Amino acid sequence: MLAIGAIAAGGAGVAGIAAVAHAEPVQQFSFQLSDTTADGRFTVTFTSRAFDTTGGPPPELRENWLRMPGGARLRREFLRPSFWCDGGALINAASWADPQPRLYNVLRNLDPAIRVMRRTARTRQERRFLATLQTCRRAQIGAGTALIDSRPGIEDVFPADLFIYFGRPIRRGDVASLSIVGIPQQDSAAVRRRDILIRGRADVSLRIVNDPSPDGRYGYRMILPTGRIQGFRVSVAQVEVKAPGLIMQKDGRELFWFTRPTCPASGLISFEAFYGYDPPTEDITRQASNPCPRYGR
Repeated sequence: MLAIGAIAAGGAGVAGIAAVAHAEPVQQFSFQLSDTTADGRFTVTFTSRAFDTTGGPPPELRENWLRMPGGARLRREFLRPSFWCDGGALINAASWADPQPRLYNVLRNLDPAIRVMRRTARTRQERRFLATLQTCRRAQIGAGTALIDSRPGIEDVFPADLFIYFGRPIRRGDVASLSIVGIPQQDSAAVRRRDILIRGRADVSLRIVNDPSPDGRYGYRMILPTGRIQGFRVSVAQVEVKAPGLIMQKDGRELFWFTRPTCPASGLISFEAFYGYDPPTEDITRQASNPCPRYGR
């Protein structure tokens, strides 16, 4: 029962919509880049906030995407099945490894479940589950939390834990995807009041497509899921995700999954976000510019 904001490589920035006198949706997002290294690695912290000035649930999004800074590209070494995690298959495999309601305990650290299944896997299905756990451990790029607004279907806004993985291309022409597994937080009073949330597990995917702007300012477009999920209208009131990304060993050195974004003459890199609504709500496009990251020598 989740749909969430995107994660991308880049620096720190904030974009939002100022509230006006009449009711309208408000969308805000920010990126912070940290832990940069001389070989081009970085950690991205993404945050977002969404609400309506009436205090009610925001209108449903028709379309939602984020454009990343130009030059930040996925390295071809990571565009292979060994780094493609399927969120739905992961939920099934992790639930098999530990059928207790707190699936979070398995997902926050897959290693214990992998060790057990290495010793006990006998059937073909169990070996498939083991392979899924191993692939998703290799493909995890980050984790975080979200505040989910499913009003009026679920009257209480509730918190959820998020686990983010690299995934296969979804449509022909896509570069790759991000697979996001969400679990309502079991210790929340809002979750404990509803059986559907206690049992809730969800996975959604963000498509990554190559759509460079003519001026080179933007590169990849990350297309977020919209529409109802399992019959519920969903808005992500808040989200915070920390994503160290992926690393692999190649030729005796560590290779980071993204190349560095191109630093324009202005010294700023940019993101662009689009929020599309059905009439009469107007579509929103906003940009955020951030200082080019310093990687050192």
